[in-house]
Amino acid sequence: DAGSDAGSEPAVAGKGGNQQPRHHQEQDVRSEDGLWDSRGVTRSQRLDDVSIARCRLRRFAPHLTRAGETFGGSLALPIGVNGDSQHLVPKSQCTLAELGLKGSAVLVMECKRPWEEHVEWTEFNPNEMSLQLVKWDRDDSRPSQRMADTVGVVVPGEKFATVRDAKLVAARAFLEGSVAKQSMMADQDVEAAWLSRLLLAQVSGTDVTVLEDDSKSLRDYGVWPGEQILVEIFTGEQQNTAVADPLPPGEDGHVVVGASAHSDIVATFDAAMNTIEINFNHPDELESCSHSVFIKRGCSMRQLKEAIVDHLNRSIVILAEQPGTAVANTSSIRSSIDSNADSAGTTAASSLPTTTAAPHSSVSSADSLLSYASTIAPPLSTPLASSCSQRGRLGVDTVHLRRGTAKGAMVKDETKSLKAMALVNGSVVWVGHGKPCLPGEFFIDFVRFNPATKPSFVPICTLPIHQDMKIAGVKRKLAQHLSAMASVPPAWSTSSAGPTVSSGDHQTTSSHVACSDPGLIRLRHKKIKEAGAILRDGRSVRKSILNLSDGQQLAVQFLEEPETVSAEDVVILIKGFRPLVSRFTVPVEIVVPKSMALGELRDLLHRRFGDKFLSTSPTGASVVAVEASTDICAEDADSDQLQVAKLPGFGPPLKAAQALSKLKWDDPCYPASIEVGRPPLSLRDGSVLVICSSKDAASATAAASSLTSTSPKRSSTMRRGATQTKVWTAGRTAYKPPKEKALVIGEQHRAGTGEPKTASANSSRDDDPKSPRTQFKEMASVLGVSEDQATIAMEAAAGDLALAKEFLKSEM
Repeated sequence: DAGSDAGSEPAVAGKGGNQQPRHHQEQDVRSEDGLWDSRGVTRSQRLDDVSIARCRLRRFAPHLTRAGETFGGSLALPIGVNGDSQHLVPKSQCTLAELGLKGSAVLVMECKRPWEEHVEWTEFNPNEMSLQLVKWDRDDSRPSQRMADTVGVVVPGEKFATVRDAKLVAARAFLEGSVAKQSMMADQDVEAAWLSRLLLAQVSGTDVTVLEDDSKSLRDYGVWPGEQILVEIFTGEQQNTAVADPLPPGEDGHVVVGASAHSDIVATFDAAMNTIEINFNHPDELESCSHSVFIKRGCSMRQLKEAIVDHLNRSIVILAEQPGTAVANTSSIRSSIDSNADSAGTTAASSLPTTTAAPHSSVSSADSLLSYASTIAPPLSTPLASSCSQRGRLGVDTVHLRRGTAKGAMVKDETKSLKAMALVNGSVVWVGHGKPCLPGEFFIDFVRFNPATKPSFVPICTLPIHQDMKIAGVKRKLAQHLSAMASVPPAWSTSSAGPTVSSGDHQTTSSHVACSDPGLIRLRHKKIKEAGAILRDGRSVRKSILNLSDGQQLAVQFLEEPETVSAEDVVILIKGFRPLVSRFTVPVEIVVPKSMALGELRDLLHRRFGDKFLSTSPTGASVVAVEASTDICAEDADSDQLQVAKLPGFGPPLKAAQALSKLKWDDPCYPASIEVGRPPLSLRDGSVLVICSSKDAASATAAASSLTSTSPKRSSTMRRGATQTKVWTAGRTAYKPPKEKALVIGEQHRAGTGEPKTASANSSRDDDPKSPRTQFKEMASVLGVSEDQATIAMEAAAGDLALAKEFLKSEM
């Protein structure tokens, strides 16, 4: 419409075609022949009655409902083969292809009104702010479906158009009968009062933006040409006293709104897009999620927990007031039990389970459900209901929330919104007893580690530990908890994990140990079936435990002497070596400072392991090796010491039989004054030191040298890889299995003789020597041990039975 493009007032022609401006009439003339449509022609006229001078074609965007480019003026077209010369050609004389109308295009016919025939056409302005206004139907709470309530307008001001300008255009479009009265009044307050009846809102996906500040530009709100704006017209009795309202209310009255508090658009979209239903359980009903609440996605998890607790407490009150229900009967029984217990001087703690969900409502809208939820708690009127409410009442700080199930992640940061927690409509939240962890806290399971018992790991307790807490602080907290549990009589309860002791928010098993000194506690990583590295006291929990999460397990060892593991300490392994039997002992971890001298380390090892490794070499006068080493043992009988060697940290594993010859025992390169953490020793975490008795080492060396001198030399013709005969079997006839004999069936006899074949075979077997296995069995029976132990002892004693007995006595 040309008049609307130019921003002029639409005109109305009376019956007979008299041309009169609209503001000179009180009402529109709506006769069939007198009402002009949007094309500027009357319904009684035909299109061919309109002259071509009053019409023009324009581009049209259906999705924007706006007319676009006009085809007036001139267009610069190239002329010539190479297109290097141009001249202006009127657009009316150009072809459709030259105008860019290829493929498919939508055009609209624009007509002038009869009285505007001599008015110049208005060319298309690409910067104009053209909007599509849609009236909001407050009765149905949705955009109006009438075509007359969808209007395409152009807001003056182009890219600088303000919200006030858009409201003025919307008022002319939708406030019928009031614009004329307003235009005759010069008071600006009256105009502001009329504009306050309108509220503009932009809907983008699930978000609604209310255009409240009239001084802001539309582009500040993110409104661009061609977008759709919802227009809400307020009617009602509510008023905002901050703005004057000089105009008398109409039939329905009107309300002046300075904010979106009464906006039906905001309320509808908020209920549809931002209000969700959350399902949850009662803390005493672990399997059933029969309760639900409606809440906005922008609310925090703390507000959700408050709504859940309020809903559960209201449900308990309703059930308690209904006579004959399970809750009322349970409350009566518990009241009588508690009264008897109080008279006897005892107390009983119990919780009231909710076994019945709240009544379901037949209403469907979210607002009705919310209003129903706010009216389901009648006042307490009976002592029974009051007692039930007090005993079964839940506190906001006494329950915690988890995602989905009892094993889901605990909600620790209750300041996060439901949207940030990715909760949607129908999500399930599990409610459990106990105070929740704070942000940064994790539930750590402590298990006792004792390799000498079966099983090696026994659960102790579960404590909330902050990720920034030092390991030394964890030890103190664990020691305090164990001391407190040792002094408090336990309240036993059974669970799937075994008997536990309930203590507030923590769980402690029956296998806890009273330990008040944190120095006697050693914390280690727990692997699947073994303990890992020792945790240092100065490091934080977050840096000590990788992938920290709820349910992490730490192994606890209770020591005989206080121990601290700082950043200046190293954790080394001490492995004992038995030279006489060529065996390593189980490694033991010790903590030593990096600055400790090697001499101090030797003294420490002598104090801790001297009684287990010194003066343990057996004696035997009949052994050649022992006779050869008698003088050495006599000289060093009073000077038996521990020898120390560092096990290489690379290469193939060292065998015990090669330890005496390959390790550098008491290396002179390691003086007693050097620090163990510096070169040349350079002990690190995990370094292995091997210790053994000097007397045992001398005896084993002498025995090995004597056996080497008496054993036969190895033949040069022996094949590579062939093994030499055992030393203790030298001089005896090697065992040879009997030759394979022919199969004898029945009573067959040798040819030419009358003797059966079996007789000669039996005689040959009697002359054969005994097999090694038979010899081992006989020695095991003589020594009173197993075959494996007898074999080891005989190999170490070089075949001497008396010396083997001495070895077995020393080991046992």
